Amino acid sequence: VQGRKTYELKRGSQTIGRATAIISFAYNGSTAWVTDTDYTYSTVNGCTYSHGGITTSGNRASMSGTFYYGGASYPFSISLTCSGSGTIS
Repeated sequence: VQGRKTYELKRGSQTIGRATAIISFAYNGSTAWVTDTDYTYSTVNGCTYSHGGITTSGNRASMSGTFYYGGASYPFSISLTCSGSGTIS
């Protein structure tokens, strides 16, 4: 199973940065584990992104990163967890 979670940096109604963690899990009915990780991001002009990496531990994956815009930095962290029955949260 594959899960995605997205962080969006907004200024007013405009999204100026978006980063998505894409995590694949396997499960056997009682246990789940991470099998693959990937990510995508997009920014508008004037916004940059620095990828902090994706860490995994058992059935959980966490992605961190930082957007830079207007002279300020906006760090974030998002995570996905898979249950032994294949439910991703």
